[in-house]
Amino acid sequence: VAAASRASRRRQHDVWAWLLRRGVGHLGGGIRSTAGAPLMTVAVVLPRQMYPDPGRETFRYWVDYQVLSSPASAALLERALAAVGGRRTGGPPKLAPAAAAANKCKDYGYMHLDAWDLLWSITAKAMLAAEILRPGQLVAIVPGLLCISRKTSLVRSLRTVHGDTTAFTIVPLTFKLPEEMDEWAAWIAANPSQDTGLWILKNNKQRGEGLRLVTTDSAMDAVFETTTRPGLEGMLLYKWYLAQRYIADPMLIRGRKFGLRVWVLVPGVNPLRVYLHRNGLLLFSGEKYEHSVAAPAARSGRLPPGHITNVAVNENSPAMPIDALREMLGKSRF
Repeated sequence: VAAASRASRRRQHDVWAWLLRRGVGHLGGGIRSTAGAPLMTVAVVLPRQMYPDPGRETFRYWVDYQVLSSPASAALLERALAAVGGRRTGGPPKLAPAAAAANKCKDYGYMHLDAWDLLWSITAKAMLAAEILRPGQLVAIVPGLLCISRKTSLVRSLRTVHGDTTAFTIVPLTFKLPEEMDEWAAWIAANPSQDTGLWILKNNKQRGEGLRLVTTDSAMDAVFETTTRPGLEGMLLYKWYLAQRYIADPMLIRGRKFGLRVWVLVPGVNPLRVYLHRNGLLLFSGEKYEHSVAAPAARSGRLPPGHITNVAVNENSPAMPIDALREMLGKSRF
């Protein structure tokens, strides 16, 4: 077993070394700024050459349909893998969100160990594959990533590591639902001067979905909203997982809310190594921010366009390189 394990590690090392020899860390794909200069958006390994090493067989890869957020992102990954000798052997094509919902796939790479050398999958399915990997196989996964990649677990991790006082300087004051409803109600009663009057309810959906803006006086009723989930027919589940104090006076650039989009590469976890790309983007809301529309919008439960910076909602909004923020703030403040 030990010999097989060492052979497996050597084979994995050879594959990664081969990929790294043939590629350079770079950012590719993307959108354009209003000035027309290309802005990079997806971190990939771009090859120096378009063909694998002479005499080396191509490797087989499988990309599960849920793993990337858009067909364009999936195409970029597949182009990079194909360029260094990858041959796709499984995984359905990436669909637009509406089509994906209508064609729910229940066929994952971990069910087909004989079909791939490299598996790119969502965390839960990749972990299943990691438990049964064969010599020479690779799976794209960072164990433990869910502790920071989900809204609820991120807050829990920050509170565990830093304590509440420091954690809530990093993220807004947050209460987990429904477990901390009593604590939330007690905080509202004890801190009326710190209550902005608005709270945002969230679940673990992405791409700008799973958000609801509520006023303080309606928040407790909204907490009890329920929903259903595919595969759990007949069960009613709480719709919202956490409540966060809404930031009513956000930092604005040219009157718009913005968020930072940066990219990191984690090539290994033992020891943990994380590389932050020097470039990044400022992503803006679709409209100028107006605080006065928040309360009326909260009564309908919807976030106004000027309050959302998610790129999936604002695909055609302008973007700026992160260096622009550095210039605005100055080096010391940045």
